[in-house]
Amino acid sequence: MKRKLGQDLSSKLWNAGVNLLKKQISSQIQDWLFEQMLGHDSDLLALTQKIDEMKGEEFEELIATCFRRIGYHVENTPRTNDFGADLILVKNRQKTVVQVKRYKKNVGSTAVQEVVAALPYYRATLGLVVTNSAYTASAKKLAQANNITLWDRSHLFDLIRQAAQRTPAP
Repeated sequence: MKRKLGQDLSSKLWNAGVNLLKKQISSQIQDWLFEQMLGHDSDLLALTQKIDEMKGEEFEELIATCFRRIGYHVENTPRTNDFGADLILVKNRQKTVVQVKRYKKNVGSTAVQEVVAALPYYRATLGLVVTNSAYTASAKKLAQANNITLWDRSHLFDLIRQAAQRTPAP
């Protein structure tokens, strides 16, 4: 019995160590991909084109990597049944739910509704919608009524510039 208990504990410690290593490697890969995406060319037009051609999941990972690089703890929610949030950010004990939308057209009020619904589910105090595009008038109105922050294309590039100036955490 004692031997089995020791083996179980040893196995759990091993798995915890492996999971920690996977997380560190994943973070390093994301930072490398971020650097590759930005390249050495600071041409805003080229960067805009790269972002506009990304798949939604790639855009979500870009945003997650940017927030990590500027000091946030970032948790990705499941791809399905995410209850209105793509990312959960934590910094200074403040939790923010984030909905990420890579659109060709303006983002409507549905994205704001998703974040409003995600706030109590994830026990967050702040809500944010980030897009490579812009927002409809109804989205802006609903966001203002619910104290949700909207980041459009210009805010997105400010975030990317901030992240690019930071050295990734070891």
